[in-house]
Amino acid sequence: MNQRLTEQCWAADMNHRPSFLEILKRLEKIKEILPPDHHWNIFTA
Repeated sequence: MNQRLTEQCWAADMNHRPSFLEILKRLEKIKEILPPDHHWNIFTA
């Protein structure tokens, strides 16, 4: 799910990129799927 969103955000044709509102909605759905204690350690990789 994350990979597809990332690929769509970087689409060469900007008409194929999701709107900011669509990105927010999709991130909320991803957040709902994750366990409540999940941490997004993006800065520790």
